[in-house]
Amino acid sequence: MMDSMDLAALPIGGIRLPWLSRLARAEHELRDIAGRLCADRRRMTREVLDLVADIPDPQILELGAGNGGLSQLILDNHPTAQVTVTDVNPDAVARLAAEFAGEPRATVRRMDATAIDAPDAGYHLALFALSLHHLSTDAAVQVFTEGTRVADVLLILDLPRPPWYPAYRTLAARAEPDIVLTLRGGFLREQIVEARRGR
Repeated sequence: MMDSMDLAALPIGGIRLPWLSRLARAEHELRDIAGRLCADRRRMTREVLDLVADIPDPQILELGAGNGGLSQLILDNHPTAQVTVTDVNPDAVARLAAEFAGEPRATVRRMDATAIDAPDAGYHLALFALSLHHLSTDAAVQVFTEGTRVADVLLILDLPRPPWYPAYRTLAARAEPDIVLTLRGGFLREQIVEARRGR
């Protein structure tokens, strides 16, 4: 007789219907992932809000915003924040423009996180969430260079990927020698990197 672990691992649709079972299991797993991502977004939003808590009207730049969900949560939870929502993908930018149409505190722009079209120190905070792991080493270095140039603090939130402390320190040192990092997070939770230049 099978124990509960074996039973849980059985195809949902039965042994003779593997395609149906895989479809049902995939749907279940996608819903679970979506739920965890929502929870992660709430935690990420708290990270942002904590960093701008003492700033009356914070100017925030989100790089690689994707569907804009994190920027929307920031706007929902901070009554005076101004958010520039960006992505390098023109299709994503078009969707973001439609999503944030009519929101006076949001500006949508196409922007490359490795070559940010913005003045030095133009933002209080630049945010780069769940995107750094997609980049090459050289591109990641440019994110540190550009993000700390245009913002007082660059906040990177990314997937757990050990060994991460030496990697981020190496990237930051290669970007600019005066970048100071604060590293938090855990083996199974988001990696949290605060990067600031010693201005």
